[in-house]
Amino acid sequence: MSNIMNFDSPASLIVNIVLIIFIIAEVYDGFKKGFLESSINLLGNIAALIGAYLLKNPVSVFMYTHLPFFKFSGLFKGVSSLNIIVYEIIAFILVYIILIIIIKIIAKLTGLVEKLLSIIFFFGIPNKILGALVGFIKAIVILYFAIFFFKFGCNFLNIGVEASLADTIVEIPILKNTFGSTLSSLDEITDLAHEFDNTKDKTEFNNDAINILLKYNIISKENLDILINNGKIIREEDKAEQTENKE
Repeated sequence: MSNIMNFDSPASLIVNIVLIIFIIAEVYDGFKKGFLESSINLLGNIAALIGAYLLKNPVSVFMYTHLPFFKFSGLFKGVSSLNIIVYEIIAFILVYIILIIIIKIIAKLTGLVEKLLSIIFFFGIPNKILGALVGFIKAIVILYFAIFFFKFGCNFLNIGVEASLADTIVEIPILKNTFGSTLSSLDEITDLAHEFDNTKDKTEFNNDAINILLKYNIISKENLDILINNGKIIREEDKAEQTENKE
C-alpha cells in the first residue's frame, strides 16, 4: 500500500491524484442523478460489455479467417499472429457499439426509463447515496480499461511505469477474470516484441506469440489450423517443413 500511495514520486502522485479526481467526479455524478438513473446507465453499459465479450469470438473468428491480414512495421514487423488480437479488439468494439445502440433504442421505444423513474421508491439521501455507489462502480470499470491500455502503450514504448493506485484497479478479480485474458495476452506479446526487437527472422516470435494466444484461449487449435492451412500464419515447424520440401 505504501508503494501505491508513493508521495515521494511526482509521477506516481500525479497519477493517483488524476485517478482520485475521476472517481470523485463519477461518484458526484451518481449522487446527483440518484440510484435508478445511474443504475440504468451502468447496467446498460455492463450488459453491452459482457455481451460484446461473449459475442466477439465468433465475429473475430469470421474476420481473421475471411479478411486479409495487416502487415505490421516497426516492433511487430513480420508478426502475422498479432492480427488475431487486432481482430479480437475490433470485433469487441464493433459488437459493443451495436449492443449499446440496440439497448438505447429498446429503452426509448418501450419508455423503460420513464416507467422505472415513475415507480421509484427511493427519495432523498438514501437514493443519492446509492447513486454515488453506482457512480463509484462505473468509475472503476472505465478506469480498468483506460489504465490497461495506458500501461500497454508505456510497455510498447518501453517506458517504465511507477507503482500507483492504477495497479490496484487492474488487479480487481472480477474484472481481471472477465476481461484479463485478452489484455494479458497483448501485454505478453509486447514483452516478446522487445525481446525479439533486433531479430530479423520473426518466425520464433510468431511461434511464441501463438503459444500465448493458445494459453489464454484467444484462439482455438481448430481455428489456428485453418489459418495455417490458408497460409496466413506460418509456425516454426511449418517453415522447417517448407525448407525440407524445397530441398
